Amino acid sequence: MIIHVGLDTVELNGEGFDILVKEGDTVKVGYPLSNIDLEFTKSSNKKVVTPVLITNYEDKVKSFHLENNSLRVKCKELVLKCELK
Repeated sequence: MIIHVGLDTVELNGEGFDILVKEGDTVKVGYPLSNIDLEFTKSSNKKVVTPVLITNYEDKVKSFHLENNSLRVKCKELVLKCELK
């Protein structure tokens, strides 16, 4: 999965972000991935829209179920469940 927090946030050079995992880590439901200073991000005129991409879907994912297909979700709200092969 690729989770890109915010639009143009790369211009902040990591400021306002505390990443808690690294590439290749295994996480479980409810495990925090990062802490984000939303006020700082917004005050820097960056949007906090967060695209989530599932890569190698055919090779890695046995099934998935969309829990919420709303355009807006709240922090810690379940969006989808994936069962890996």
